[in-house]
Amino acid sequence: MKIFILSLLISLSSFSLADTFMVDPTGVVKAFISDQDGTIYLWDGRPVAYLTTVAPNTVTLKSGESHIYGFNGQHLGWYHQGHFWDHDMNVFGMEDSVYKGYTKKEGSQGFKGYKPYPHIKQLAPFYKKVQGDSWSEVPMINVLLSGS
Repeated sequence: MKIFILSLLISLSSFSLADTFMVDPTGVVKAFISDQDGTIYLWDGRPVAYLTTVAPNTVTLKSGESHIYGFNGQHLGWYHQGHFWDHDMNVFGMEDSVYKGYTKKEGSQGFKGYKPYPHIKQLAPFYKKVQGDSWSEVPMINVLLSGS
């Protein structure tokens, strides 16, 4: 019985009720952000990227804005006000709480996988374009996987 309870607690520790769910343009949850450390996981639990306010070069961030870096060191974009922005300043994902429409989860959320050690960070772009109001042509999954 004690082993069962211990294994149940360990498996539940992989989930956090406070995770932030990220949806694609159709409202399907494709990724989630751990509110514990800013790690971005795909829905199946694979860690692919992380949020940070530190870049190897001096880039001015807006209040509450973060860089999105893949574990391979590649700068993927920015996270601000519930949106993932790519380098062209198009949205490639957004929080389910910000999405205007119905959201859905396909399958169950995967267990959080072990995070790889982050590589040396690539320089962030020195300037950002004006924020657009359209979705990126590149799907969120592809952008996030390019950083793993």
